[in-house]
Amino acid sequence: MALLRKGSPWWLMCCALGLSVWLMAARPPKTNPPTSKATTQTSPASKPTTRNIPTSRPTTHKVQAKKGPFKTSLPKDILLPNKQIGPAQANVILFSGGLKSYYEPCGCQADMLGGLPRLGALVGGLRYKGIKPLRLDAGNLYFEKLKLAKSKQTQAHIKADMVADMFGMIGYRVVGVGPYDLTFGLSTLKRLAKRNTAHTIASNIVDVAGKAIFPTHVVFDWKGEKVGVFSLTDAPSTPNKEDPWPKDFWSARKLKRLAPLKTAQRMVALLQKKGAKKIILLSTLGFQKVEAILEKVKGIHVAIEGAEDAELTTPKRIESAFLVSTPKEGQKAGLLSFYVQKSGLPWARVETAGQRKAAIKKMDEQVASYMRQAAQMKKQGAAFAPLAGIYINQANALRKKIVAAKKLLSAPAQLKKGHNGYLHFLVPLARKLGEDPTIADRLARYGEDVKKANLKALAAIKPILKNAKGNFYAGVNKCKTCHAAAYQFWKKTRHANAYPTLVKDKKQYDLDCIGCHVTGWLKPGGLYNIKKPHRLASVQCENCHSYGGLHAASANKALIVRNVPESTCKGCHHPPHDKSFNFHDRLKKILGKGHGEARLKLLLQKK
Repeated sequence: MALLRKGSPWWLMCCALGLSVWLMAARPPKTNPPTSKATTQTSPASKPTTRNIPTSRPTTHKVQAKKGPFKTSLPKDILLPNKQIGPAQANVILFSGGLKSYYEPCGCQADMLGGLPRLGALVGGLRYKGIKPLRLDAGNLYFEKLKLAKSKQTQAHIKADMVADMFGMIGYRVVGVGPYDLTFGLSTLKRLAKRNTAHTIASNIVDVAGKAIFPTHVVFDWKGEKVGVFSLTDAPSTPNKEDPWPKDFWSARKLKRLAPLKTAQRMVALLQKKGAKKIILLSTLGFQKVEAILEKVKGIHVAIEGAEDAELTTPKRIESAFLVSTPKEGQKAGLLSFYVQKSGLPWARVETAGQRKAAIKKMDEQVASYMRQAAQMKKQGAAFAPLAGIYINQANALRKKIVAAKKLLSAPAQLKKGHNGYLHFLVPLARKLGEDPTIADRLARYGEDVKKANLKALAAIKPILKNAKGNFYAGVNKCKTCHAAAYQFWKKTRHANAYPTLVKDKKQYDLDCIGCHVTGWLKPGGLYNIKKPHRLASVQCENCHSYGGLHAASANKALIVRNVPESTCKGCHHPPHDKSFNFHDRLKKILGKGHGEARLKLLLQKK
């Protein structure tokens, strides 16, 4: 364009203009020079930008677009600790325990809780708020059972590897050791500990020579003071009939368990000598044993329990210690936040605006319940009017509390005068949290690893065509020749769609799932082909009524199970897959025309 002069021909000016436009379009975009400094800043305003998270669960959360620690905004109804209350900064511990390899919910029910990708999203949400929690796990992390069927062992190892990787991605600092970490012995656990970037500690387990199998404790600086952590374990306190405790558990692994109480006394004295101002116990002892230790051993500030199935909805104060626990299988994550005004002051629980809103919501729900009950009493006649009045009075009293509580909604969280403060949350790991994309990617790779391993392992198994009595699984297509009405009804039930559901979730090669989504899995005369289940796909007649091959051939009613016991259903419908299973309620959903119609009528007549 600089070569053009005033008075140049019009056609020359047009050509020059077209050439300049073409050159601008072809020029590569201007980029910033690479930098060696890692950063999580994504824009001049330091606010994360929105991008899609590679997960099957859609989300509208804001997440960072550049590499670095994952950040994401979380839904406003997720209760999180305040970064600061008054002059006191939050010291937040994120705690867990008893995961037992449950890396994500199975999906058998709607919006089940749990999942390490969701836990990663929670950590990302805390990071988004400027909170960096100390992440600790009590133990019982890697394996579901103390003894696993041979067919499931390969997958169990692959799963444990993934859990170790994910804990590193989430940023755990210390994990304890429990019996469910030693299912396959010490060498396996040591391999997993190398994969997991967290410190693995075990204070009261030694080898037969009396040598510690892992460091017995760890001391580090956190928020300006030294913190000491140690770990204790023992046999499960609650007997488990499905997974009994082997009497030779320790000796079979060439290990010894030291007395927990004496070990705790020794560890606390050692950590105090090393200058630890805060001492944390990671426990898989069970509530009864850990409480006894907290009563007898002074100097423990926080104890995280990972053995029991029950959760502590609020911290249990024992002497100077906070005892906390989460529900098992990773359904919720625990957050314990401390706000220190002055060392040595007593502790008082802090109430936040979010907690007040949650409390008001619960009271609103209770008012609605009282009014429903009052309406039911009124319908039953004048004799029940006094009872209706009681419910109405209870509702009115609660309404007054709601009015008073709403006046405090705008009040900021405050520390009680002359006290340090604490907050405690058990955050449900629900779908709305979203997922950490890096952890979700690792989960996708696990699915591929499991598929390859299980196809190879199962190919080596020779199918057993019949059981000892010569019986076998005939398949629903055989059943329908005589039971056409029952077959048509079955097709409308969820049982008939059990296998397609598994395929949709890409879990058809997962041995933790397949057995309850097909018929006769790895049973004599049953299904051995995980790749092509064909005639035995989904939950069919014989899942409940047992082998039907001989019955189909002879029509002999004595050769089929007609009265199906509740225990058969509970083979699949059990926690954590189905925590609310009620036998008679579920029967109503699978009985109908041509299939137990008379029994259904009796069930419906019962209140």
